[in-house]
Amino acid sequence: MPSLGLALTFDADQLFWFDFPRSSWTPRLPDLPSWPPGLEPPAELLRDATLCQDLRRSLTERVTGQLPESKGIPVADVFPMQPPVLGEANTLVCMVGNIFPPAVEISWQLDGVPVTQGVTHTHYTPTADLAFVRFSYLPVMPAAGDVYACIVTHEGDNASVVTYWGAFLVHVASSCPLATNGSTLAFSFTLVFNKNPLVCYEPDARRFAPCDWGLLRPYAAVLAAILNNGTDWVQRAETRRRACRDLAPQFWSSTVLRRTPPQLRIVSVPLPNTPNAVLLTCHVWGFYPAEVTVLWLHNGDVVATGDNAELLPDGDWTYQTQVTLTVTAKVGDTFTCSVQHASLDRPLLEDWGPGLSPGLTVKVVAAAVIMTVGLVVFAAGAFSYCRQAPAPGPGPGSCPGPGPGPGSCPGPGPSSGSCPGSGSGLGPGSGPHPGSGPSPGPGSGLSPGPGPGLGSGSGPGPSPGPGPGPGCHPGSGPSPGPGSGLSPGPSPGPGPGPGPGPSMAMHDHTVTKL
Repeated sequence: MPSLGLALTFDADQLFWFDFPRSSWTPRLPDLPSWPPGLEPPAELLRDATLCQDLRRSLTERVTGQLPESKGIPVADVFPMQPPVLGEANTLVCMVGNIFPPAVEISWQLDGVPVTQGVTHTHYTPTADLAFVRFSYLPVMPAAGDVYACIVTHEGDNASVVTYWGAFLVHVASSCPLATNGSTLAFSFTLVFNKNPLVCYEPDARRFAPCDWGLLRPYAAVLAAILNNGTDWVQRAETRRRACRDLAPQFWSSTVLRRTPPQLRIVSVPLPNTPNAVLLTCHVWGFYPAEVTVLWLHNGDVVATGDNAELLPDGDWTYQTQVTLTVTAKVGDTFTCSVQHASLDRPLLEDWGPGLSPGLTVKVVAAAVIMTVGLVVFAAGAFSYCRQAPAPGPGPGSCPGPGPGPGSCPGPGPSSGSCPGSGSGLGPGSGPHPGSGPSPGPGSGLSPGPGPGLGSGSGPGPSPGPGPGPGCHPGSGPSPGPGSGLSPGPSPGPGPGPGPGPSMAMHDHTVTKL
């Protein structure tokens, strides 16, 4: 049932709430300053609570059966703290407004199953219309198909198992509007019964006066006379007035000067049955103060404003809003969401443009794949070519060691292949040589020194070829051997025949291994 509560608000945001069991003020946010010691001591607040309870009991006995209980129908609104993305952590906010009396239970369900893990609630926050608002939070990890529900149980709800009787409510409401420099412009102190102002304090006259002109007018007159009899309650009202004045400068930087910059995201949703039509939603969230300007621009020109957009409080001193725009986008169009806020030196901008059509997207992807494969093949060929290295030898056109003569190679049978040693580049050779292809030998790779290298072999090896051909030059062609990077071992061939002739070798150059 309705319980004892006390809250201090700045505009519509809760600044502190009073914990009666512990007789202490608790800030709504951890970064807010502590309550000033000596200001509004708990003893005075407990005296206010006693007045509320006594007044509620006395008036309830007199008006029961004559005055209906004021009841508000709670209005719940569920929304995410930030734009939802499947698989990303988020927080659902259930804002319950128009609460009267302040006696509601808030619970959550996921696909019809109650959820309690991680659920938190705020205390009741009074509103300007003498009602209350309360927030509940549920951490979530959105998944496709999830359905979350915020369940509000309130007195008078036929589906609720919680019911109350005699729920008349008395609360003391005080306020002081502030000027831009922090000074107080006015002060009000009101005793409210059943959501109706009953007795009001007049600061200039320093006295209480009845402010109810209905059924409770006689009771209001009697109560005002009681409060004016003596100085205790007049002094209490003046104490509250000074507290309102003194709190302003102490919390000025945490309230009036508080700045939290907004975040921005554009979400696009194609509209069915309308070619190229897209619903663009500009989500703006996490900002304070609440005043914000949101504009939609098309190629730099303003096409929509967020003047009529709903502003939702998150209950944690931040706000959010969203502005939608339906567009028929063409290639080259640019739509921009512009956000102007007191926390920003310049507008926060985010652009959106129409993407490629599905057919064109496939073509672009295919072209990118073909280009990538081509680059890989080219790189592989360049790498193989660069691995070929010079192998210095005795001189051009000759082979070291015994042999039939210049231009010939050791080994049985005619051959037009390469020989160990150094080559002189391109040139025809003569004479029979065993094999027509590379002669495998223990090559050493890209080493340009005097030892065997690419294009050299240390011993005879069957190198099949078509027979004698024009030229055999030591080191003039690739001769695979162990460590050379080419295929090792003998290569069978068809037998003697004309050789391919010129072969390429590199000499007197520095070769860098890639």
